[in-house]
Amino acid sequence: MTKLIVADAGANRAPGGGESSPGARRTAGFGRLMRPIRAVLLDIDGVPTVSWRPVPGAIKARARLRADGYAVALVTNTTSRDRPWMTATLTRAGFGVDAAEIFTAPAITVLGGAGPDFSCAALNRVFGYLPEGARLVAMGRNPAFFATAPASLGADPSQAVMVGDDIEADVLGAQRHGLTGVLVRTGKCRPESLRDAPGAPDHVIGSIADLPALLERLGPL
Repeated sequence: MTKLIVADAGANRAPGGGESSPGARRTAGFGRLMRPIRAVLLDIDGVPTVSWRPVPGAIKARARLRADGYAVALVTNTTSRDRPWMTATLTRAGFGVDAAEIFTAPAITVLGGAGPDFSCAALNRVFGYLPEGARLVAMGRNPAFFATAPASLGADPSQAVMVGDDIEADVLGAQRHGLTGVLVRTGKCRPESLRDAPGAPDHVIGSIADLPALLERLGPL
């Protein structure tokens, strides 16, 4: 894991730790950030875990979020693992999650993806449904999460935070759908990720361990 290089760390440092991005400075005090945050979406691989192993401080941070009253969902666009496997793996890692807290791409689109049964024969059978009116959905894309997950947690997009390590797919994608975007510097995040991105995240923090303090600064529930 590497840290992002900030040209003027003092100028970007937010009170209480973490870093505010240009996006955060532009949007602070306006519409989305003025509404209380009720729901937190965490990209599983890269935020609370990396390769399914807990990020330091992740278990404690998730427990703190729940204790503070936030509705927390774990989201992923992977199609190679199902929710029972993820639930068991995360529980063994110490998170103690329930399957209902996990939003996966196959769960959002109903039909499964590139798991062990994925083959040419299976693909041909599925494509055979298209002339009968079935819709072809790319499960690796994220928009369904940004609409479905907040609603399932009883929140509007403007009341939800998306925390991810992929600045374009996770963070900027969420911001385009009205969520507050938070980029963590763990997982796949690299210095060039922020430098070369087509936009700025609302907030940049070191890891999920810094998230409770950030949400506290954004305002009470």
